[in-house]
Amino acid sequence: MTKKKRDSYNKNGRSMKIAGTGELDLPKSDQLNIWDQEFGWILKDGKPTVNSKPYWAAMRRKIKQ
Repeated sequence: MTKKKRDSYNKNGRSMKIAGTGELDLPKSDQLNIWDQEFGWILKDGKPTVNSKPYWAAMRRKIKQ
């Protein structure tokens, strides 16, 4: 028996459905927690995360242009 392939799911079974305007609830940023849509959490509890370095590298590239 073969598995049926669904377009709205990726190979790991995660939903690939695109959220509408009312469905998406992004994390809230404050002074100790900074969220970026492209990189994820930049600061978590005031501490840098693994995404901090690529985020600041991208920001430096953007400023130089």
